[in-house]
Amino acid sequence: MHSRRRKWFVAGTIFILFAVAAGVIWRVTAHRDTNIAFEEADVKVDISWENPTAQQMILKVRYTPVESGFHLYSKDMPLDGIDGLGRPTRLEIVDGFTADGVVSADKQAVDLRLQGLDTSFPVYPEGSVTLRLPIKASAGSGTIRVGYMACSLTRCMPPHEKTIDLLSPAP
Repeated sequence: MHSRRRKWFVAGTIFILFAVAAGVIWRVTAHRDTNIAFEEADVKVDISWENPTAQQMILKVRYTPVESGFHLYSKDMPLDGIDGLGRPTRLEIVDGFTADGVVSADKQAVDLRLQGLDTSFPVYPEGSVTLRLPIKASAGSGTIRVGYMACSLTRCMPPHEKTIDLLSPAP
């Protein structure tokens, strides 16, 4: 009887170890990719690499508000907004990659002045905006952070931030 319990205990322990190992492997590989897309806080985010060479790669992140009539705030807006209102559209390296330039946007920000407020806000025109960041080519992976806040003239979504593990396309 004691021998039977021991066999079940060993079998159960081995099963649990395999299940945990499989879960850890799934978590690590499920979040590491060279291209990632997700939709959160009413914005679709597409992350990809552009023109990878032996010397440099361009990390490209496209932010697209899901609803029409929404804009995103400029990447140059202060981190805590203006008078606490709004949040910048962000792309930054957290770990593993090395920047080889500065973040650029495919659209020029314009000033938006809202009725009842005595200030203007730098925003991108309604619709999507793409940020690009040159990165020194290296094999392996890194971690980036994206952030954004989408608003219309009458409504704002909550600010959103996400940290993402990303594989390099470099050889």
